[in-house]
Amino acid sequence: MNKQKILNIIIITAIVALVAIAILIGYEQIKHSKAEKENQNTEIQETDEINKIEEIEGATKQEEPKEDIKQEQKEENNYVGEEEQNTAKEEDTTKTTEEKVIELAKKEWGDDNSVSFSIEEIKENVYYVAVKSNATAISWYKVDINTWQISEFY
Repeated sequence: MNKQKILNIIIITAIVALVAIAILIGYEQIKHSKAEKENQNTEIQETDEINKIEEIEGATKQEEPKEDIKQEQKEENNYVGEEEQNTAKEEDTTKTTEEKVIELAKKEWGDDNSVSFSIEEIKENVYYVAVKSNATAISWYKVDINTWQISEFY
């Protein structure tokens, strides 16, 4: 009987030891899992912040060259022959200022039948032209009628 009690105590002690080991292992895994999730969340937040910064920088960089390119194109295309000047003068007398502004915006935009142009606002000698697609303004131009310079308006 003594041997039986000793065996029972050994078996119970072994079971308790195994349960304790299982609990410790489980606890460590839970701790490790939480740490991984926190690291992932931190990495995601950092990535989101970096993406936002890159978007802002990219948008700024994309906007700047457009104006530079358009200005360069204007400078290259400033030469007008005598015949063209005479024809332009004849055309100018028959067109209204608003028609000229719209025509200038169309030339700047390029050949595109899927959009429409409308003057949305006039401030002194500056006309604001909306380029619309499906009744939604997708771009804006600012036209100074004193100098007849056009620029994309943001």
